[in-house]
Amino acid sequence: DLRMSRGLGDVYKEGFAAFRRSDKVREVSTLAFAIYRKKVFGSVGFYNEKLVRTEDNEMHYRMRTAGYKFYFNPNIISYRFSRNSLYKLIKQKFLNGYWIGLTMGICPACFSLFHFVPFLFIISIIFCTILYLCGFKVFFIVLILSYLIVAILMALATYLRNRITCRFAVLLPLIFLLLHISYGIGTLVGLIKMPFWICYSSQEVNKMLGFDYQSFNFKNIHICDEVKMNLLYHILYYAVLSASGNIL
Repeated sequence: DLRMSRGLGDVYKEGFAAFRRSDKVREVSTLAFAIYRKKVFGSVGFYNEKLVRTEDNEMHYRMRTAGYKFYFNPNIISYRFSRNSLYKLIKQKFLNGYWIGLTMGICPACFSLFHFVPFLFIISIIFCTILYLCGFKVFFIVLILSYLIVAILMALATYLRNRITCRFAVLLPLIFLLLHISYGIGTLVGLIKMPFWICYSSQEVNKMLGFDYQSFNFKNIHICDEVKMNLLYHILYYAVLSASGNIL
């Protein structure tokens, strides 16, 4: 209903991106609902139509790489309709995470570490659950208590900042958990399916170019080998960035 829509919209209008938290004209790294000059697309190319939910991330990365900058002006007001039910919001977060996982096969550098926090949370749950079943219960307990404390603090801050109802604020820790889990699982599923998605996309491109996969089976093997190397590169890429502390 409208009350749920407003409540969820207020809760999630904030974020780590500078344009969501700033109240002055300033340069930012990315924008939502941005306006571009036509000549920009002539320079960096058009949107990647393979991407369903992460096309802005990939496009903005190309723009930044080409030397373009983004400016935020709080006097420009945009309106959007948020999901009006918890189910729709959970589905949205899952698909957002899912497409982040898939897009890692095309442009891993267009994401920051913040995009993978829910994914790391899911990996931590799996790892700590295994340790719990093996008799090492302290890690699981510490993980749950840490998340619970942070979720309660976030709910309290949201209540004080956005003036939501007390009853809705009490439900926020559970809502946070559901959204983070759905987002993290979506990213995990996307990463698992990413090599096959790239392989399928490559096959579709070659079909458009006239290659016959029934007659040229070796091309399938070649593409899949490229996918494996591409996946290994992405893993090493983020491992090196993590070690050097250069992820922004």
